Amino acid sequence: MAVHPNSRCHPFIVGEFSVGNLAGRQDFIEALKTVEKLEIIDDDKVLEFNLKKKLYSRGIGYIDYHLVASAYSIPNTLIWTHDKRPILVFSNV
Repeated sequence: MAVHPNSRCHPFIVGEFSVGNLAGRQDFIEALKTVEKLEIIDDDKVLEFNLKKKLYSRGIGYIDYHLVASAYSIPNTLIWTHDKRPILVFSNV
């Protein structure tokens, strides 16, 4: 799997794929493990981030808020996903 050198992966993403049903699952997970990791933000900081940025009631789950907060902690970070809601939330931060 080719990965851009500036890519980062949140550990929760590896976890989500590890419990899912995916063709070539183990190879994909092993490839994700080679990508630099985003920091897991402390729960209190995630809650503070969401209140400060007024991101609540946007229709995304708590895991997505963790991903957005982690990505936001590194300037100029982009989120790659097929799920539109986190993108809409993150683009308004």
